[in-house]
Amino acid sequence: MTFLHPLALLGLAAAAIPALLHLFERRIPPEAEFPPLRYLSEAERQSARRLRLRHVLLLLLRTALIALIVLAAARPLVPTPVPMRRAAAHQRTALVVILDNSLSSGAVVDGRPVLDRLRAAARGSLAAAGASDRMWLVLADGVARAGTRDALLATLDSTGVSPRRLDLTAAVRDAVRLVNAEPLEEREVHVLSDLQRTALGPGRAGVTRGVRVLALAPASEVPANRGVGSLRVSDGAVAVSIVGTPGARPAAVTLQVRGREVGRGLAAPGSTVSIVLPPEGPGWWVGEAALDADELRADDRRVFAWRVAPPARVTASSGAGPFVAAALAVLEQGQRVRRGSDVGIGDRLDGGAAVSVVVPPADPTLIGQLNRALAARGARWRLGSGGTPGPIVASGVVA
Repeated sequence: MTFLHPLALLGLAAAAIPALLHLFERRIPPEAEFPPLRYLSEAERQSARRLRLRHVLLLLLRTALIALIVLAAARPLVPTPVPMRRAAAHQRTALVVILDNSLSSGAVVDGRPVLDRLRAAARGSLAAAGASDRMWLVLADGVARAGTRDALLATLDSTGVSPRRLDLTAAVRDAVRLVNAEPLEEREVHVLSDLQRTALGPGRAGVTRGVRVLALAPASEVPANRGVGSLRVSDGAVAVSIVGTPGARPAAVTLQVRGREVGRGLAAPGSTVSIVLPPEGPGWWVGEAALDADELRADDRRVFAWRVAPPARVTASSGAGPFVAAALAVLEQGQRVRRGSDVGIGDRLDGGAAVSVVVPPADPTLIGQLNRALAARGARWRLGSGGTPGPIVASGVVA
């Protein structure tokens, strides 16, 4: 046995202090016989042995306490036998730690993010590794990062929730192949994931003999979740599709444009709600659909963009008919079209318009002239001559 501070052993001399104090307090007073006190002598003799034992035990306790304090200050070093040292050191290990920090790891369970629990387990796996071990860390991007224990622990501490999806099946398959190629005594793969169904890719991950795959047990309770699945803009409205846990309660959907709320709806997972967009000028616009916050905040918001085309400039000739003229008047009043020569509507081709919408002429004799104009423009279709209407078939009755 050796000591880091051997000079502190001089303090063992203080262990004699309790014995000296005990001797100094042992004073024998002069004896005097008093007839009234004779009966007390017998009682004293009976309790003397018990008191003497108590004093000896107290003396030993005080002496041992001082000796222990001195030995602790000297900091003794007890050498460990060689067989015990060999048993304490683990064999060289090739270790791959798979940390699934995909989107679902941001969910809050029991007031704590799932990623914190997974990261703590991953830290325990890496911290137990030795200098002779080979280590890799795999995150949601599927890249195997090799490094020392301290370097991988630093990477682990800076890891946050990733929008990427990790294919656990492929990750375990690659990790088994990686550790199996190392000429070390032990080979292990640690899987730290919430084991979402969407994380399990197709196929199976075959495990080679001699490779141990350890998976952290998922939480017993999975919170219900709602999220914005997709957005589709058409006809001045946006259709918001809600995804999530089947049977979850409906939640409010809020639509914002330029930070201003422009619409609100109510939808449950598996349903779609349509919210009317405000009229905007020509150009690109950006909006955001948001749900009320739940345990997983990452999928509660989604940004979308849509383009508002400028009103088409349309002109209609007299041959277009009164119905086309009335429809254009309504569209012009709603600022959907305006007067111009970009689009021409009529029973003849407008040479000055970029786009021509041709309606059949009311006079059948003009069909040939229109077909020749279409051929000159390179059109592949023609107007046919008028014929006799055929029979009307409806609900199995021929008229």
